[in-house]
Amino acid sequence: MLNIVKKEEPSKKRELATRLLAVVAALGATAIIMAFLGLNPFEVYAKMIEGATGTAYRFQETINKTIPLVILSLGIAVAFKMKFWNIGAEGQFYMGALMATFVAIKLPGPPWFRCILAIFVAFIFGGVWAFIPAILKNRWGISETVNTIMFNYIATMFVGIAIRGVLMDSADYLPQSAKTDCNLPLLLLPTRFHLGFFIAVVIALLIWFVMYKTVLGYELKVSGSNPRGAFCVGIPVQKSLLTAAILSGGLSGIAGSVELLGVQH
Repeated sequence: MLNIVKKEEPSKKRELATRLLAVVAALGATAIIMAFLGLNPFEVYAKMIEGATGTAYRFQETINKTIPLVILSLGIAVAFKMKFWNIGAEGQFYMGALMATFVAIKLPGPPWFRCILAIFVAFIFGGVWAFIPAILKNRWGISETVNTIMFNYIATMFVGIAIRGVLMDSADYLPQSAKTDCNLPLLLLPTRFHLGFFIAVVIALLIWFVMYKTVLGYELKVSGSNPRGAFCVGIPVQKSLLTAAILSGGLSGIAGSVELLGVQH
């Protein structure tokens, strides 16, 4: 047991060092390009940091922009662990936002209930949008990379049709829906910092728990790293792929609903 622990620790340190080196290399390569263009890289990076965090307003706006990206990246990470190359998070995001809008505007009930229901429905439809390419891969071996990209365009078209049709604001002639009245609570008035921050944190903790502390997470990782070996020991590889796709698309759909209910309305 001690030998196993000793072998694992260097590998984790090496992985962390590799990631830090990648960040440093990216910053360095960008700095070289800026220098060739006659710019001072240090001044550019300083302006970037100031623009993102220079004031309380800028900082909270940066956090608001980060919230859906964090949820999206968590969903993509689940799919990539399974070696399901989900390049369709954008489409799943749009489908989540679209169906959350429908629930928030069209369904009856108190605002808090419709807000919760909108997030749940966004998860379902985002998951369905990733489930279809997963089925095509399972049954016929069709590349999910191509399919998920194509589904991005289809989702965008659905949004365009909806905001010019069933969801279009009857009081306006612009291609947009009416404003929702069930929104995520603002936490730091008068800024737009909203409850979605804590939703992202909770989702991150849940995904960590599922991937590293449950049988499901173990099956997803083993199926992705060695599908033949997983099949030989009785792990349902095809079912694991579908599960990973649904979780990935569902989280991307939640990201869309959080952006809608927290910022765009």
